[in-house]
Parts: sequence; structure tokens; C-alpha cells
Amino acid sequence: MKSLNQNIEAYKAALQLGDLQQTYRSILKYISSLKSYFKSKYPEFLTSSHLYQGYLDVSFFTISPAFLKSKRLKIAIVFIHDQASFEVWLCGANKQIQQKYISIAKEEGWKKYPISAMKVGVYSILEHTLVAQPNFDDLESLTTYLEQELLVFVNTLEIYF
Repeated sequence: MKSLNQNIEAYKAALQLGDLQQTYRSILKYISSLKSYFKSKYPEFLTSSHLYQGYLDVSFFTISPAFLKSKRLKIAIVFIHDQASFEVWLCGANKQIQQKYISIAKEEGWKKYPISAMKVGVYSILEHTLVAQPNFDDLESLTTYLEQELLVFVNTLEIYF
């Protein structure tokens, strides 16, 4: 295991190349534009005003369709940095809501999407990969694909709930 000083040296070297900062800014800019896109196209989803930038682990924003908001649930559109992939998560307003719906999903034998384990650092109830290898060279097509997959997720949840 490397010491903190060794890790700091590796961190400085990565930052000095400049690619890390440029890539991170570009990713956040895209996620922010995606959030704005959903907010303007689907005002009924109550898109969060906040973009969680993360610690190079995940970045996300949330939407809350009315049928979920009334149950204190929301959907997170998540970029997983170490995989460079997009996921969608069903989340609860707090740990108690999360536990309640994980239990319900397990009791009812939910099979459509993986049910999350209730453990430290897990904030989802259900998780689904939207796109494992996004093409960032064609953002318009990426947005269209993410939108289509998100709507399938939302529609599936609406039928379920």
C-alpha cells in the first residue's frame, strides 16, 4: 500500500499533464447540460437544481416524477467515474425510506432491476446501467439514448408503483 505522500506525488503528476482537469470539466459540463435538458423537456419530473459533482467517484443529479415524490423516492442519473458509465438509481429521501423499499422489492420478488444491498456507502434501492460505454464524441446521440433508457426505467417504475 502506498503512503499518502506517494499518492500525492502520483496525483500531482496526473494533474500536471492537464488531461484530468480538462476531462473532469467536460464530464461535468455534459452532465449539467443533461440536467438542463431534462428540466426543460420534462418539467413534471421536478429535476433537482443541484448537480452533485462528487470526488471522482460519482457525479449525479436527481429527478422526481410525481408518482415517486409522493412516496419520498427519486431517481438519480449517475455517472460512474472509474467505469466512465451512466447508471440510473432509484433512491429514497433517507436511509429509512431506502430500507423500506429494498425490503418491499425483495418481499415482492422484484426481478426487473437489481436490488441494492443495504450497507454503508450505498444510496440506491434499485440500480440499472443506462450505457456502459458512452460515446462522448456524439453527445446528441448519447443524450437521446440516455433519455430513451431513462424513460423505460421511469415507465417500469410507474407500472410497479
